[in-house]
Amino acid sequence: DDIIHAGEGDDVLNGGGGNDNYIFTSGVGHDIIHNYDRSLSSVDIALFDDLSIEDLWFSREGYDLQINIVGTNDQIDISNWYHGESYQLDIIQVDNSSLLNNQLDQLVSAMANFDAPMNTGNIVPQAVKDELQPILVESWQTT
Repeated sequence: DDIIHAGEGDDVLNGGGGNDNYIFTSGVGHDIIHNYDRSLSSVDIALFDDLSIEDLWFSREGYDLQINIVGTNDQIDISNWYHGESYQLDIIQVDNSSLLNNQLDQLVSAMANFDAPMNTGNIVPQAVKDELQPILVESWQTT
């Protein structure tokens, strides 16, 4: 089992077999997760310590899952996410909420209809928040 802390700046985080916990805080820079684990019994988790579910923006870039932290230049790419479950994290956890890997695609699809609010100072317009709110509530589970 590994606990992997993403520091400030750009990092490449490598998880392998067993349970991997990737821990992020704001100011992570551009991080890339290489997660590959064929075991069905291990649980791999991304933990965002000081953020809320409204702070994360999900998109697909090729075979990678891209997570942007709204209003910053911070970005996490999960390499080869769309190649299959062996490359995916099982849970994305923020505050007291968890998002399971099998619930993520509906968020990616919903967010694809809007421009990602990347770069420092950008925010999600209220109309977009209102439209995404039902999907956020449905996708994220209180832990």
